[in-house]
This record gives sequence, C-alpha cells and structure tokens, in this order.
Amino acid sequence: MSRPVTTRIICSMARFLIQRCLNSANSFRTRAGNATILTLKSEIMKKVIFSLVGMALVLSSCKNDSQEFPDYIYQTISFAQQTPIRTVTLGEDGEYDTTLDNQHIVQVCPVLGGVNTNKKDRWVEFEIDPSLVQGMSFSDGSEVKLLPQSYYTLSSDKRVTIKKGKVLGYLDVKLEDAFFADPEAVNTCYVLPVRLTTASDSILEGTPKVAGTTPSVVDKDQWSVQPKNFTLYAIKYKNKWHGIWMSKWSCSGENNGVSFSNESKPSNWEKADLRQLTSKSLSESHYAFTHAVACVDASGATVEKNISCDLILKVDDNGNVSVSTETPGCTASGNGKYTYHGAIKAWNNTDRDMIEVTYSYTIPYVVNEQTGATAEYKANMTETLVARDRQNRLETFSYTLR
Repeated sequence: MSRPVTTRIICSMARFLIQRCLNSANSFRTRAGNATILTLKSEIMKKVIFSLVGMALVLSSCKNDSQEFPDYIYQTISFAQQTPIRTVTLGEDGEYDTTLDNQHIVQVCPVLGGVNTNKKDRWVEFEIDPSLVQGMSFSDGSEVKLLPQSYYTLSSDKRVTIKKGKVLGYLDVKLEDAFFADPEAVNTCYVLPVRLTTASDSILEGTPKVAGTTPSVVDKDQWSVQPKNFTLYAIKYKNKWHGIWMSKWSCSGENNGVSFSNESKPSNWEKADLRQLTSKSLSESHYAFTHAVACVDASGATVEKNISCDLILKVDDNGNVSVSTETPGCTASGNGKYTYHGAIKAWNNTDRDMIEVTYSYTIPYVVNEQTGATAEYKANMTETLVARDRQNRLETFSYTLR
C-alpha cells in the first residue's frame, strides 16, 4: 500500500477517534466538574495516540507486490500478420522513424508467444516458399508477383534468433537497386513469401477442417484455424516527395477562348489548399490536375465533364525540378526548385520541405459531341508547395486463389 493512501487512512481514523472522545467527555459535563473532565480527556487522548501509532505500524508495513504470471505450458513462434504491406518510405516522416527505410532495409519479424518474460535465446528456421503465391491474385484482380531474388539480400539464409528478453526476431531484407529501378515497385505488386519450418519451440500451424489433411496454408477455406507459420510480405516504396502538400498558388489561363485568373495565398499554411504527389520512380512524382468544363453532349444538352492532365515532377540530385506530362494529347513544361526544410516553422512549428515551381499545361477536349468541335484548357501556374505528411498507415492486402 502506498504512503499517501496510508496517511489518508490514519488521518481519517484520527479525526473519527478524537471526535468520539470529545463527545464522550462532553457527555460527563453535567455530572462532573471541569477538573474531572480534563482528566478524563487526557486519559482518552492517550488511548487515541497509542491506537493511532499501532495503526500506522500495521498499515506502513503493507505494500503492493509485483504480480508475476507463469509462462504457458508451451511456447509458440508465429507471424502476427499473414498479409502485411510494407511501404519503404524514403526521406523523412514526422510520425515514424525512417532510418531503416533510407538504408533500404525492411525486417520480417517472427514473434514469440506463451511467455511472461523471455528468459533465453530461442531460434526458428525459415524458407522462402514461392509456391505460396502461385495462382494468387490481389483483390483487385492483379497478379501477386514473387519478389525476384535479385531484388534483395537476406541477413540470414535459414535461421532467426529471438534474443533473451525479447519476443521478436528480426530477419533483415536488404533491397537492391534493381528493386527501386522497377516501375512496378511503387505499387502493391511484389511479395516475399516466408514460411517457418522448425523451431526451438512450437510453431502455430493451424487446424485443418478435415483432420489428417495438409491443405495449402494460404487456402483459408480449408482451415478451421488458419496457420500463422507463414507471411506474404508485400513490399513497395515511396520516393522522398510522395505525400500531401500544402499549396499557395496563382493561376492565369484560357478555357475555350475565355480568359481567367485566380489565386489562393492564405497567410497561414494551415488554410492552404492540399495537393497530393505520388511516386512514379525514385526521382519522379505524379501530380494530377482535374478541371470541370462545360460541353455539349450527343443529345445536344449542355453538361459538365471532367478533363485531366497528369503532370510529372522530376527532381534531380541538386534539387532542380522539371515539369512534363505523359497524358495523351496534353502538353506541359516548367521548372522549379526543391529545398530540404526550406519552409521554416511552416506547419506544426517544424521546418518543412518546399517546392517552388512555375509551369504551364494544355488539355485538349471535345467541346461539342454533336459536331466534334474541340477546345483547349490552358493554365499557367506559379506555386509553392510545403510538405504536410506522408500518408503512412498500417496496411494489409486480401487475395484470391485460382
């Protein structure tokens, strides 16, 4: 029992006993003189003091013992997630440590269960099992692809150790340059299938619906309890500029021969417009624009439709920015500068990365579907972008089997 609690109990009991004593003494006032009452009070107070001292000794000897729970009758090693998506985030993230990401390292982590405290080193052996992803598709229908062996190097070919005092083991996967050179690596495409084979303890191998059978561990329909002895570790990456940016801008242009101009430059960055850059490669980012324009449809009605242009912002090693597009029919050009932490205390009282860029683009479109007449949307932009966040979160994927 803590000292503050003990003190409160003693004080409460003291007030109670003293008040009882005084009430008892006052009840004799009508039957005895003041001297008798004083003597009576003195004797009663002595008893109160002795009682409180005894209580203090008893209560002060009480304390809360730390509870220790015994280990389970057996220990298990497994993977906590069977279909995680690991996004290698290059550059910085204000919420997560990206040290390993910038070293191009991810970690596949088997976990120990059934212990209160791990009191010894334990080991588990694994294999890369390509059969786990054969005939597998993501929920959107795209193919689950085996991460090519040339794209990575493992810190161990066979065994992971879970150190004494820890419950996680760490298999480092070093991603090679070939991975980052692959255009598909910015999407959820490649999977490293890892299966646990043997261990110093038990492995969570699941319960099949039909006793005595050994269905594929990835065929969920065949298991009452799906095994946790495997993980389909999906890996992709974000370049340094992927994320949400705050924008202050001015724009002039022409839509179907009609000129326009507008701007948005609030004094506080918190009130700025939000833009999104997404990774195309290590040095290139997609920056999409969509505009609503009036046109005539095939029935002759005036309707509003959206037209788009996907700009590509490329940043070289010196921070120079160039603007282009690969959107069919569109043209775009421009240049600017990327500055690491160039926006001082811009948002959340921290220095933020900044892109200052001037560019123009043209989007052709059919303005009258009855006649086939075309028009152009032309924009000339001057913009300052300040990084807000990287949009990282826990992700998993779903799959189907053929």
